[in-house]
Amino acid sequence: MSSDVLGLVTGFQSQSVAKECPFELPVITAEDAAKYLQVDVKDVIQEAETGNLPGQKIGNQRRFLVLGLLEWLRAGNQPAAQLNPQSSKQRMLALAGMWKDDLSVDAMMEEIEQRRKADSVGGR
Repeated sequence: MSSDVLGLVTGFQSQSVAKECPFELPVITAEDAAKYLQVDVKDVIQEAETGNLPGQKIGNQRRFLVLGLLEWLRAGNQPAAQLNPQSSKQRMLALAGMWKDDLSVDAMMEEIEQRRKADSVGGR
């Protein structure tokens, strides 16, 4: 791995950005992302435009988080949209949906209700 690409992994920041920006997560250009991924910059831009590569467009330029690229590589062929973490509400709704077909939920809820009643009567 070349030293400039190694710099992308370990903390790519220009000296001017490092002085002004305290962030540890390096933001890189499409050109740097292409070097990092060892592909042509046209491929990086095309994949980002189709949503297959995580990045953001600012004006007419693209920016990428090295961490996002690492996660994309780790995840394989999933589209970038599937890599985004869910909000806490989405996670709770997904969890609630897992319980809807569980046959033990009714018995569990009945036991919880009985314990609550016993605690409120005995706890006074």
